Amino acid sequence: MSEFRLPKSLKPINYDLKLKSDLVDCNYEGLVDIQFQVKQSTDLISLHSHKNIKIHYINLYTNSIKQSQSITPDHSFDEKLERLNLSLPFNLNQGDDVTLSISFNSTLDDSMMGYYRSSYKQDDKDIYYALTQHEPTAARKSFPCLDEPILKATYDISIIHRKDTVALSNMPPIHSSPATSDTFNYSKHSGSTNPDEWVVTKFEKTPLISSYLVAWANGHFKHLESSYKSPISGKVRPLRIYATPDLINQAKLGLDAKSQVLPLYEKIFDIEYPLPKLDTLVANDFDAGAMENWGLITGRTSVYLYDDKLSGLDAEKRVVGVQSHEVSHQWFGNVVTMADWHGLWLNEAFATLVGEIIVIDRIRPEWKVYSEFITQHLHRALDLDALKSSHPIQVPVKDPATINQIFDAISYSKGGSVLRMLSNMVGEETFLKGVSIYLKKHLYGNAETQDLWNGIAEAAGIDVQAIMDPWTLKQGFPVLTVNESQNGIQVRQDRFLSTGKPTAEENETEWHVPLFIRQGDHIDKSVALNKRQAEFALSDVSSSNWKLNAETAGVYRVLYSPERLAKLGIEASKSDSSFSLNDRIGLVNDAFVLAKAGNGPTSGALGFISQLKNEKEYLVWSSMATSLANLSSVWCEESLSVREKIDALRRKLFSPLVKQVGFDNKEGDSPDVLQLRELSIASAAAANDKAVVQEIKRRFQPLLEKDDDSLIPNDLLRVIYAQAVKHGGEAEWSKCLEIVKNPNPPTPMHKIAAMLALGSTKHEELIEKTFDFIEHGFKNQDLMYPYVALRNNPISRRKLWEYTKANLNKLEKRLEGNFSLGRLISFSFDGLAQPNDVNEVEEFFKHRDTSKYSSSLNQGLDAVKVSVVCISLDSVMGLGDKQVGCKGLMEGNTRATKLLDDKYKQVKEFDESEGWEELEEDMAIIDASSALKDSAIDSDDFQLIVSEVCKGDWELLMFIKQVALNGCRLGFYEPVRRQLNSLTGIPADKNVTTTSVGAGIVSGMMGAASGNPFYLIKARMQAYSPSLPVGTQHHYRHGYDALKSVIRVEGISGLIRGMDAAILRTCMGSSVQLPTYIAAKTYFSSNGIFEPTSLANFIFSSSISGACVCLMMQPPDVALTRMYNQPTQKMENGKSVGQFYKNPIDCLYKTVKAEGVTGLYKGTSAQFLRIAPHTVCCLVFNDLVCGWYSGFKKSYVSTSTSS
Repeated sequence: MSEFRLPKSLKPINYDLKLKSDLVDCNYEGLVDIQFQVKQSTDLISLHSHKNIKIHYINLYTNSIKQSQSITPDHSFDEKLERLNLSLPFNLNQGDDVTLSISFNSTLDDSMMGYYRSSYKQDDKDIYYALTQHEPTAARKSFPCLDEPILKATYDISIIHRKDTVALSNMPPIHSSPATSDTFNYSKHSGSTNPDEWVVTKFEKTPLISSYLVAWANGHFKHLESSYKSPISGKVRPLRIYATPDLINQAKLGLDAKSQVLPLYEKIFDIEYPLPKLDTLVANDFDAGAMENWGLITGRTSVYLYDDKLSGLDAEKRVVGVQSHEVSHQWFGNVVTMADWHGLWLNEAFATLVGEIIVIDRIRPEWKVYSEFITQHLHRALDLDALKSSHPIQVPVKDPATINQIFDAISYSKGGSVLRMLSNMVGEETFLKGVSIYLKKHLYGNAETQDLWNGIAEAAGIDVQAIMDPWTLKQGFPVLTVNESQNGIQVRQDRFLSTGKPTAEENETEWHVPLFIRQGDHIDKSVALNKRQAEFALSDVSSSNWKLNAETAGVYRVLYSPERLAKLGIEASKSDSSFSLNDRIGLVNDAFVLAKAGNGPTSGALGFISQLKNEKEYLVWSSMATSLANLSSVWCEESLSVREKIDALRRKLFSPLVKQVGFDNKEGDSPDVLQLRELSIASAAAANDKAVVQEIKRRFQPLLEKDDDSLIPNDLLRVIYAQAVKHGGEAEWSKCLEIVKNPNPPTPMHKIAAMLALGSTKHEELIEKTFDFIEHGFKNQDLMYPYVALRNNPISRRKLWEYTKANLNKLEKRLEGNFSLGRLISFSFDGLAQPNDVNEVEEFFKHRDTSKYSSSLNQGLDAVKVSVVCISLDSVMGLGDKQVGCKGLMEGNTRATKLLDDKYKQVKEFDESEGWEELEEDMAIIDASSALKDSAIDSDDFQLIVSEVCKGDWELLMFIKQVALNGCRLGFYEPVRRQLNSLTGIPADKNVTTTSVGAGIVSGMMGAASGNPFYLIKARMQAYSPSLPVGTQHHYRHGYDALKSVIRVEGISGLIRGMDAAILRTCMGSSVQLPTYIAAKTYFSSNGIFEPTSLANFIFSSSISGACVCLMMQPPDVALTRMYNQPTQKMENGKSVGQFYKNPIDCLYKTVKAEGVTGLYKGTSAQFLRIAPHTVCCLVFNDLVCGWYSGFKKSYVSTSTSS
C-alpha cells in the first residue's frame, strides 16, 4: 500500500474544524485549520481529500517564517490516490510547527459515506438530517485530513446549524451561541446568510483520535437520557440515545443496554471510560450495521430500535448485542487503535468476542450466547475460510479498495473464534487480564498484533505468539483426522478446503492445535498437536463418551471414522449425555460440512442427525435446520425426487416440533422455546408441510382483509409474511409492498419481514415487479433484503443473476464506496450450482474492473464451485458404493432371491437395534440419502439395493451359517423325534405334538450353536454402513478378518456372544416350524384338499408354518439383534461384556419396560417378508430333495435286488 500511504514528513497535532451544515439546501461549508509538526524536511504537503470537495482557498502559517503564505491548489488533486498535493516554494524544516487552513464546501448526498444526508417523513414531507460515516477511509470525503489510523490528533469541532436543529459530536458541547456576521467569514456565501437563523455549537477538544472515528451530526433529533456510575472513579456520566421524533419511543432498550454494559467493561479491563459522555444516534440510512465513533455511536434502525410490545426476541437480542459490540470498541479501537488496516481484526475480533459474548452473558445468561457464538460466528467463519479465496486474519492491505473488503467473517468471526480458542487454552480470567495489560500499555496509541500476544503472554506465562501466529498470519484452518488404535488415537492435521483435498502447496501450514479432549465430564486442555500427525494415549478408547474439540472451542473440524461417528451419535442422543450443548452443535455441523466436502456421502450426515430427533435444545435444532436447508438449496435445480425426499425428512424432523410448541407464545416461554417455535414453523413450511402452510395463510388473512395482525406473533413475522406470499398471489405480495412503503406499526422488524417476503413469490410477474421495486423503491441500505430473498427462491435465483448482469453499471454507481456492493454482487450468483455457471460468471467479469469487490466476487465463485463439487461428490460416493456392491454380483456370488431376503433383514435389524418408533421414519432418512445417490447416477433400482447391502463378503458367511443351522435343524429333527417317541413309549412313526415340538427345540439348539459365530460376524458386517451408520459399527475387511478381530478383541467367548439369544430364537422358531408344517400337510392330505406329495401341499403348508415361525421368533429376534449390535466394554478380568443387556431375558425385559409389548414386534412386516419366503423355500426344497432321494433309494435298491 506504499503508493497510497502519505509521506511521513508531517505529523498532525490538532484539527480545528468549523462546519456550516445546511439541511435545507443539503450542502455544507467548512474551514479546517490543521496543526502539523514537521518530522522530516520537505517542500511538499500531502493530505487526503475527495473529488466532491471544492476548495475555496488554502493558507499556510509556519513558526519559521512567521507569516501566512497563500497557496494555489490548482491541479494538485490526485483522484486515484484521493490526495491533495501542495507544492511549496520553500522547505519546511524538521521541528517546525505548521498550520494549514483550508476553506471548502461539498454537498450532502445519499452515499452513506462521509458527511451525508438521511431523512424521515413528517406530514408526507421528507425532513432531512445529516451525519457522518468515516470508517474506513471516508473522513477525506467530509473534510481534507490525514486519513490514516496511525496519524492520530486532537480535534476542536464547531458546528454552525439552524436554531431548530440539534448538533452532536464526539465530545459534549462547551456552549451553543447565536451566530454573528463574523461567524461566516470563511464562507463564500457569507453575505447571503442571515445570522439570526443560525447558532454555533462548539464542542470540547477530543483526546488523540484517528480520523475514521471523528463524528458529528445535525438534525431535528429527540433523545432519551440515562447515566451510569463508574465502578473505578465513582464518576457519573450521562448517556443519551438520539433518533428522529417518529422513532425515539423505540430507543429505550438501546439506552438501557448501554448503561448495563459500560460498568462491566470498566471492571473487566480496569480502565475507566475516558470521555465525559457516550451518545448513540439512530439513523434511517446507514451502510454498515453500526459504527463505534468515540463518544457518538451511530447505527441503522434495525439494530437500535425495539418496541417491547411489537418486537420479538430476535430484535431484542440484536439491539443489546450491537450496542454492547459498539461500546466495547470504545476500548478496542478507540482507546487503543490498530496501527493500520491490516490489524482491523484487533478491533473487530475483540468486539465480537467480548462485546457479543463475554459481557452479554453477564447480563443475559438465559440467551446462551457462548453456545450461540458457535452457530453465529465460528461456523460462519469456517465456511468462508474453507474457500481458496479466503484470506488470513491479519491481511496485507494494498489499497483503500481492499480495506472495505476485509470487513468480513474472517476479521470479525474467525478473529473472535481464534481469541475464544486462546481464552479456552489459558482460561478466561487469565485471558482478560492479559488484554487489560495490552490496553494499559498502549492507551491512546496504536498497536500491532504482537503487542496483544505480549500482553496475554505476560499474564499466562507462555509463548503466545509462537502458538497464535499461524492462526492469524496464515490462511485457512485444519481438519483433524482421528484414527483409533489399541491404546489411544492417531491424529493428523491437514488444511480443510470445501472443494476437496488441498495440494501440497496449499497444505504447508502446521498449526498448534489444542485438542481439548473430552472423556465424560473431564476435559484435558493440556494436549496439543503441533506437527503433521502424532499419537496420543487415551484410556478406554472403545467407549462412546470421548471426543476431540470439547465445547467446540477450537477453530478446526474433526473427521472421525464411521464407527466412531455412530458412537458419538448414540452418546449425543442420550438424555444424560456427557456431550454438552456446544459439543452437539459442533458435531452436527462437522458431519454435514465434511460430507459436503467429500469426506463420506451426505447420507452419513443424514443418518447422524436422525439419532438426535429427541434433542431439546434450540441451537442444535438450528444447526440441523441450517444444514438441511443448505443441502436442499444446493440440490434445488437437480432431480425433483431429491428435493421431495429431503423435504420429507425435514417434515419428519420439524413437523412434530410445530405440534409440540404451537404457533402462539405462552406466558413464561423461555428464549429457547420462542426461537424453537420460529425455527420449527419456518423449517416445516419450507418443506411444504400442508397443515403448517394452511395455518400460516389463516393467520395472514385478517391482515390482508382488514389490517389486523393480531394473529401474527412478533417472533413469526418473517416466516408468516414470506410463506403467505410464497403460497399466495398478488394480494399477499401487494400487502407486503404496502408495509414496505408505510410500515404500520413502524418497527424495523415489520418492514424487514415485508421486504424479504417480496422476493419469496412463485409468480413470474410478481418477481418482475420485485425487480422493478429494487430499481426505484428500496433504499440503498435495504437492497440486501430483496437480494437475499430472491437468491433463496429457486424460481428467481437465475433471474437475479440475469438482472444483476443487466444492471451492474447502475448498481456500481449507486453503491460506490459502500460495504454492501460486493456482497450484493456475490449474492446474485453464489447460489448457482451448475458446472457451466463458473465459466459464465468468470467470462462476464473478465474485462471489468472488479478491484472494489474482487474478494466477494472470488468468494462467490468458490461457493458455486463448492456446490458443484458437493453434487459431484455425492455422485462419486454413490457410484463407489455401487461398484463395491456390484462386484460380488458380477462374479456370480449372489442370487436375487437372497439379496432381497437380506435387504428386508437389514432394514429390520436397523429398526430393531435402535428401537426407532416407525419404519416409515427410517425410510424417510434412507429415501433422502438414497435419492442423493440415485439422482446423479444412471443405474437401476436393483443396483441401488446392491449398493447399500452387498458390502464385504458376508454372503459366504451366510451360506456357511445356513448350512450349519438348517443342516442341524432338518437333519437331526427326525432322529430326535423318533428317539423321543421311543423314550416315551410312542410308536416311532406316529406324529405327536409334544415330541415333535421337543425335537424341534433340540435340533434348533444344535443348529443355533453351530451357526452362531458366522451369524454374529454376518450381522456386524451387514449392519456396517458409512452412509447410514445405525447401531454400533464394526468395520471388517472380510470374513476371516472378522474372525481374527473378534477373537483378538473379545476372545473366543466373543464368538458365542448372543448365543443364548440365538438358541432361544432358533428354539422358538424350530419348535413350531416342522410341527406346524407336518400338521398342516397331514390336515390337507387327510381331508383330500391336496395330494400328500403335491407341490401345492408343500407350499401352502410351509406358508402356514412361516407365519407361525414369524410370530414365535420375533421377540427373541429383537433381543438377538440388539445384543449382537450393542457396544461392549472390558471388565477388570479382561472379559468383554455388553454395555446395555446382560442376557436375552434382560433385553426382552428392558425392551418391554421402555417401549411396551409392541417393542417386541418392531420390524414384524420386514421379518415376515423375510422369514415366510425363507421357510417356504427351505421346507419345500427339503421335501422335494427327500422325495427325490427316497425315489432314488428305492430305484437303487430295486435295481440291486434284480441284479
